[in-house]
Amino acid sequence: MSSFVLHIPRALLPLPDRTLQRLTAVPFPARQGMAGVLSRWLNDLNARAHELTPADVPTLASITTDLLASLLGRLLHTENLLPPEARRRALQAQIRDFIREHLADPAPRTRAVQAIATRWGLTDAAHFSRLFRATFGMPPRHYRHQAIGVNALPGSTGDTRKR
Repeated sequence: MSSFVLHIPRALLPLPDRTLQRLTAVPFPARQGMAGVLSRWLNDLNARAHELTPADVPTLASITTDLLASLLGRLLHTENLLPPEARRRALQAQIRDFIREHLADPAPRTRAVQAIATRWGLTDAAHFSRLFRATFGMPPRHYRHQAIGVNALPGSTGDTRKR
């Protein structure tokens, strides 16, 4: 069993002090939901600490604070007090975490990427593809093939082997 201790000044958390006092020194399970996302984020940061530079610290601190604030907001049922930008960054982290966890699932592997996107309300294929490419740096199909270890895609110009 492992644990993390975060030291974040209360002034950086966008929740009222009286609200936060209800959770002071309260442990919570970190295996699912937003607690799981935060736990995996912290584990990943710890594992990749040697790859990070001082220039990365402000961004990583901001994302970590947003994830913690989102978790605390959910536990206290006060998410509506969080700034929209903090909620958006926390949601993005949660989405990435979900994708990483389920990308290799065998059931959706045969379904078209667009069919999966449509199921989740992203009905405009071009818009979805632009968003995905902007976020992950490649089209959804290439990302999927890279994640499941497909060596090359027909008609692709880049090497998509899993590294």
